[in-house]
Amino acid sequence: KDTPGSNRVRARSILAEASNGGKACGTRYPDPPLALEEIEPCVNWKKDSSVTDCVLTTWGQWTECTALCNGGLKHRNRGIRTPPTAGGIPCQGSLEELVPCNLGQCSDQKERDCKFSPWNDWSHCDSHDQRERYRLIAVEPLMDGKPCNGTLKEIRPCTIAVDCVISPWTPWDQCDKSCDGGQKQRQRQVELNPKHGGKPCPLGLIETTGCNREPCDDKEVNCKVSIWSVWSRCSASCGPGVKERSRTVTNRLSHCGAGCVGNLTQVEPCYLEHCGGCDPCAWGDWREWSECDVHCGGGQRVRLRNITTWPSPGCPPCEAMNKEELGSCNVDPCPESELCVDGAWASWNDWEACSTSCEGGMRWRVRHVLRPATSCGQEPSGDSREEEECNKGVPCKASQDCELSAWSVWSDCSASCHGIKKRERSVLQHGYGVGKYCEGILEEAFPCALGISRSLEDWSSTHLYLNLGTVYANNLGGQGPDFQAEQSLRFKNAAADNAQSVDLRITVAEESDYRPEKGAENNGLAGQFGNIFVGRDSEVVVDFELVDSETNDPMAPEDLVLKFFDSDSGVEGSDISTYSITAVDECEEFYNTPDSVFKVKGSCAEPGLTEFEKPFISDPWCDTGGYEVMDLGRVINSNLMGKGPDHQGKPELRFENVLSLEGSPVDLVIEVVTGDYEPGDPQANGKFGGRTRYNKGAAMGAISLATGTMTKFKASFKRSDGFAVYVPKLNFTFWDIDMPHDNLRERVVVVGYKKFYTLDQNGQETQGNSVAYMQKPGGGEF
Repeated sequence: KDTPGSNRVRARSILAEASNGGKACGTRYPDPPLALEEIEPCVNWKKDSSVTDCVLTTWGQWTECTALCNGGLKHRNRGIRTPPTAGGIPCQGSLEELVPCNLGQCSDQKERDCKFSPWNDWSHCDSHDQRERYRLIAVEPLMDGKPCNGTLKEIRPCTIAVDCVISPWTPWDQCDKSCDGGQKQRQRQVELNPKHGGKPCPLGLIETTGCNREPCDDKEVNCKVSIWSVWSRCSASCGPGVKERSRTVTNRLSHCGAGCVGNLTQVEPCYLEHCGGCDPCAWGDWREWSECDVHCGGGQRVRLRNITTWPSPGCPPCEAMNKEELGSCNVDPCPESELCVDGAWASWNDWEACSTSCEGGMRWRVRHVLRPATSCGQEPSGDSREEEECNKGVPCKASQDCELSAWSVWSDCSASCHGIKKRERSVLQHGYGVGKYCEGILEEAFPCALGISRSLEDWSSTHLYLNLGTVYANNLGGQGPDFQAEQSLRFKNAAADNAQSVDLRITVAEESDYRPEKGAENNGLAGQFGNIFVGRDSEVVVDFELVDSETNDPMAPEDLVLKFFDSDSGVEGSDISTYSITAVDECEEFYNTPDSVFKVKGSCAEPGLTEFEKPFISDPWCDTGGYEVMDLGRVINSNLMGKGPDHQGKPELRFENVLSLEGSPVDLVIEVVTGDYEPGDPQANGKFGGRTRYNKGAAMGAISLATGTMTKFKASFKRSDGFAVYVPKLNFTFWDIDMPHDNLRERVVVVGYKKFYTLDQNGQETQGNSVAYMQKPGGGEF
């Protein structure tokens, strides 16, 4: 805002904390702490005579360090104690600061449990009658320490008092007269109604004051109206009707004159004698006398009557008569022994209407003394007025239940071993009225990588690999060539536990029917990995267990990690079918490598099965089937091998959103694999031209090479987060964009292709077209 004393605020947060010796967020003494939130005055703020400058609170205490050693972070906050008013000096400076702490190296790497920080205080109640609190992970676990498992953020309804909040007064509006005295108004509004017994709102919401009191120099500039006309005839020929009169503006205002105020037409009721056929008014009979208010010494009693028939329209009104009569009773003197009479209350009157129709109000009722006490009697005890709450819990709008969003996906694990992963959800709709208010967990942490190393995602890693070199028995489900052995697939001496030798034993579950068809002899080893053959259109449930090589006693490892991969791919194998692997139980977590073609259904962290499905690759050949032309119209990084105009980007040529797979945008990435790439013109890399008779996309892709050089490139598809995407088939069309250089011999060598075409000028396949083809190991040269 440009009003006096306005401020603007900006904030930032930590995207990634330092690790493995990286530079920590924040600064070191004596440099000032790193600010996470700053406030400063707006550019156009103005100042007037009555001012109140901004006053900030003192800094709060530093939080505990997020780490005991190897560097952590701590922060502190402060707020605004007195906001500026009337053009006072606005608030300026940091509201939150961050500094590193505990920078010393950890003396050892002993086991350490994860610890949560204390809960923050509950926040103030918001406009939805909700408040929140949160805590952080203060100490990360080390080695085999107990990981954090619990709530990080909570929400619950408010029960504390909320005071009324009134907006500031608006500026005065324009005066309704330019002279001879006028009026102007200003107003304010209720921004937050009081709740739970909070301070009530003030009564005045609109103020009026006089203005422009100086007389007008020329009275003729003011608006004038004529005198009233005579009353018109009654609109009804008999019975009730209306008559009216009017006046006109005789002189309109000009210059700075005052406008006319008042009605130009007046209407009042009229009545002519009724038209006949009236239903006359009728009073009812008197009711019985009430009981006498005293039993002796002279008292009073009352009786009532009401109108039983009201007159029909146009008929004479009811005659004024008494509705209540008061009479004397028990006039005989009281005996001396009964002269002391106590006072008595009459019955309570009906309750008055509630002061508000919703969100709680007040109502009251009164009563009077029916029988006063005599001089020696006692006055009646009790109040003559009662008050009570009303319409409490009646919402001013329809009640609604709180709605929370679905949980987000789990974050990446914070460490390769014994780490923490988090997920969160938000409030989609706050509760209201008698509906259910939000209460529960908004953010939670869960242990992950319980001893599982991410190095297992690397196929070349030998970390914690079992030794599957010796197949001791190949008789899985009694269907193998070693039919006299136990009904299992057993790998001898797969691991060791101190002096004990451990085997990996795979068995078929009792409820499962294993049908390997002719593939049973293939069970065992496939290179360095174990192999299980499953017949087409069949299903089998197998159990993996580690047992003592001598006693067959089960061994209980802390973690057992299974890696699945396809050893039967290709058009003769599993690529022409869909198959899946389901983790039935004991699934703690899983990893899906970036180049994996498996689709994951479910999550190990949630109840239920976790299924890894390998889809059917339809039509693996290049000559048939549907296709989608890539859109190469958007180049977001041109820096092949670091030699491009986008020199600060990754060393790649990247086309954004070239196609869509399952609703997600996919980029085409081209990288240099081997060779010393020298571009003829780095500015020429990327997009070239538009649509051609051979190119149906929005643009063509171009790569410039210097004369006499040879470079090997790799093309891949990736999402924006860097993960690779599997595409069943990919067709490349090559053409020459610098054809005037006919004296150059250009070669394109394709590695790992399946089929190729050469097209003539009419788009028909031919073996000519000035393109020579030569078979090469693993590919072909054009």
